[in-house]
Amino acid sequence: MNAITLTDGARQIVFPAVTDHGWYFFNLRGWHGQTSDKVRMEERPQAHGAFASARSLRSSRGISFEVGYRDGTTTEVEEAVNELSSFGAEGPIVITVEDDLSVTRRTVTVDSIPDNDPDRRYTGDMMVGLVAADSRRYAVEPQTASTGPAQPGPGLVFPEVWPLVWPAGGSSGRITLTNTGKAPSAPTFTLTGGFDSAMITCIETGARIGLNRQVPVGSTVVIDTEDSTAVIDGQSSVSRWLQFREWEMIPPGASRTYQLDATGVIVTPGYREEIGRNWNPNPRLMNSITGWTTTGAAATLVPTVNGGQVDVTTSTSAPIFFQTFDLPAVTDDRWSGSMELTVPAGFPAAAVQLRTYAYGMNTVIGSSAPTLIQPGTTITLAADNTAALTAAATGVRTILYGNGIVSGARVFARTALASKTATAVPYFDGSFPPSGDRSFAWAGTPDASASIAYRDVPDSPTASLEGQVFPAWW
Repeated sequence: MNAITLTDGARQIVFPAVTDHGWYFFNLRGWHGQTSDKVRMEERPQAHGAFASARSLRSSRGISFEVGYRDGTTTEVEEAVNELSSFGAEGPIVITVEDDLSVTRRTVTVDSIPDNDPDRRYTGDMMVGLVAADSRRYAVEPQTASTGPAQPGPGLVFPEVWPLVWPAGGSSGRITLTNTGKAPSAPTFTLTGGFDSAMITCIETGARIGLNRQVPVGSTVVIDTEDSTAVIDGQSSVSRWLQFREWEMIPPGASRTYQLDATGVIVTPGYREEIGRNWNPNPRLMNSITGWTTTGAAATLVPTVNGGQVDVTTSTSAPIFFQTFDLPAVTDDRWSGSMELTVPAGFPAAAVQLRTYAYGMNTVIGSSAPTLIQPGTTITLAADNTAALTAAATGVRTILYGNGIVSGARVFARTALASKTATAVPYFDGSFPPSGDRSFAWAGTPDASASIAYRDVPDSPTASLEGQVFPAWW
């Protein structure tokens, strides 16, 4: 044993096994082992032995340990003894024992705490005698699980594409609790409103506990299967509205699954919120270069299935790919951008840099590092923001510059992102399929308008079930 802790409300005393100063304990008795059987054995009057009993019921448990106070002044010892003597004087307390295997606890009443230092040597020697009405000891932390009522998920998206991806969402309305101990333990359930009535059913045994009472939104009902009671909001008994009352414990080393069914569940309406926008109206550049251009004296630009094809005709450090229009400028906005670029095999390496330029301010407000793209390579350049827009700004563009790019170089540009963020977010456009709680849409005509990313919050029932069980040992 490493330590014993007594807790009486907000007060606590710790008794280590070994200490240089203060309380210590020794001779802990009654913590482990089995208590006596309360079922009376009736002897057979005309046969050997006794009538067999179908079950055993365990008696309460007596626990004792001795304590002392090491290397304390007379005042310290007297104060410590007075403190310990007051523990449990007006009600149950909790004893927690820490050993090399685990930390377990029992709720106990104090039988007596006699003084074993009658000669006043100020050693603090005392005997602590306790009685546990429940002879089991429990883990300090419970095993918990929670759920809302059963509700369907979004289902498969059609047309189906292999491999099938089953979307997240929905709820079975079930929780599973596991008693990892060696003794049966009673679970506790917390129902949160709002609903008109609720039923908790054990899947393995069919045992039911019902509550035929309306519970408002935000109120909670705690159902204690050990005491067979139900209390709402921690103050009023609602046990009279319990139905079926098929109380069961979770056996040692076993798991139990519980189904929540509720009627009249109040639902919080779902909503959709915008979480991002790609302001480029033709971001994919698939067979179209609408909205994009180049510096005619340095390069040509044609649409292809691989994106906008830029062919450099004169070695340059001028812009070689950019929007034909300004993106909106609002004071204090921060803009960032990204672009996927490919240099096909057989062409010279391309020296480029992606920048975000603020007109009116006439300054670069974000840029990538100068990059040399090797032939046969595809990369994504990101221009993170470095400055917010001022009132002088009149518009913003994402511009791909040549950085001493040589004549004869070819670059394919596609999946261009322009967003009001400090750092470039992952690329998206309105053609993206839904993913989890994210969905995407074009603000207007596909490939001719901005793209919007949404977070979809589904309808949410306010009712819920939380279960907990403390693993138990004898």
